[in-house]
Amino acid sequence: MAEEGEVEVTRPHMESEALALNSDMVDMLSLLNYEKEFCDKEQPPMSTVYFVYQASNQAQQFKYFHTLLQWVLEKVGIAPQWQKYDAAAGICTHVQVALEKAGIKETFAPAKLKQGNGVEVCRALHGVLKKVFDKQQEQGEWKWGPPEWPDEPMFEEQDGESDAEANQSVDESVNIGDDDDDVMYAEQAPTRVEKDQEDWQMLESSIDPREWALELERVTPQLRGIRVTTDTNEWREHVENTKKYGEVLTEALPEASGQLAALGADLANILQRVRTKESYINSQFDTRNDNYGNRKREIKEVTDKQNGLNEGHMVLVEELRSLTDEYETTKGEMAERSQTCQDTAPLVKIKDAKKRMQEDIRQMDLRIGVVNHTLMQAKLRHRPADATPNKGIWDEED
Repeated sequence: MAEEGEVEVTRPHMESEALALNSDMVDMLSLLNYEKEFCDKEQPPMSTVYFVYQASNQAQQFKYFHTLLQWVLEKVGIAPQWQKYDAAAGICTHVQVALEKAGIKETFAPAKLKQGNGVEVCRALHGVLKKVFDKQQEQGEWKWGPPEWPDEPMFEEQDGESDAEANQSVDESVNIGDDDDDVMYAEQAPTRVEKDQEDWQMLESSIDPREWALELERVTPQLRGIRVTTDTNEWREHVENTKKYGEVLTEALPEASGQLAALGADLANILQRVRTKESYINSQFDTRNDNYGNRKREIKEVTDKQNGLNEGHMVLVEELRSLTDEYETTKGEMAERSQTCQDTAPLVKIKDAKKRMQEDIRQMDLRIGVVNHTLMQAKLRHRPADATPNKGIWDEED
């Protein structure tokens, strides 16, 4: 709540400050003859409230601000670094730098300057204009002097004359009504008897002046609130005014008719010349218009072809991506297999195992031979005796 109150209080103050600064700027620019050196059809002379409120075309208002500031900075001897068609944010940044070069220590928010109106814009322009006049005063080109008043005939209005004129106007208004009433009721009113000569003599007051002054002091506060209003709806005044205006129009009609007729003839000639020039320009640019249409169709065809090629390119890129993924997968498998083929450790192991098996086989054959020999000897020893002639031999050997 406090913040809202502060905003409501400070906003009128800022607006009044902007109004004062804008009014001073108009006077300063008039002294610098900016109407002839700066203004043109696109940028006419500004009013005393142009930079105070937001304009209907805010872009045009911001353009007027930075171009006018550029013109004023050149008066100080500072070359602005922004161009006419630069971005608004870039122009605001360059404006800050230029104001620092001009010696203005106040910092302005770029968002406030981008609006093209407000107290910040007025402060920036007003500060640079003061620098221009300070520089001209130092160089002797400008000197502040006392104001010069134009020579006008001086006259004094006498109080008696003003009161007499007022009384005369009141009497005339009263007499007008009386005359009309006399005319209206002339048949009914009786003849007026002439007054005596005594009624036309000068009246002399017998009232004490001090009592009159006291009565005046007593009644004056009550008379201050009374306002005499004239009846503006009186039909007689309307009739008189209508007659006067009719006479003025009758006098001015011939001259105005002649001027309007001359103006109409000039406008007709100008319109005819514009139409002739327009037809000439159209005839001159017919071929260029046809060429432009042909170029436009060619550009459309090329654009359609480019769009088709772009679509084909995207399809090929997608296919290339899938093939690349497949290639990477195949390359990994081949690298793994190549590494497996080049690895001789399993073969060495197989050879060592083969040698051990062969050694085991030889040992086993040797053991088998020893076992066979042992069995053969055992069988021969336990063989039963035969009734053959050799029995004696075996017995002897035993």
